[in-house]
Amino acid sequence: MPSGDRLLAGIESWLRADYADFVRATHLDVPTEGEARLTVVLHPAAPAVVFTASDSGHVTLAAETAAGGPGYHRFVGRTLDRMGDEV
Repeated sequence: MPSGDRLLAGIESWLRADYADFVRATHLDVPTEGEARLTVVLHPAAPAVVFTASDSGHVTLAAETAAGGPGYHRFVGRTLDRMGDEV
């Protein structure tokens, strides 16, 4: 199993390759202890999407989509569905 930071680096690369027109900014934070964290800005009016990953392979996502509207909520959901199949 890849480490948490490698899992998130793969997610970041996939997002940048497949959704280059939508990814406004990313930041990967790899602490010396604890879970790695990837912050992704997809919409100028919505808070960033935050992925966390542990070295055991557990990946979580936190996203507040209400500010971006129903279309943004749907976009995030469909992106995650696709990511689950491809990454």
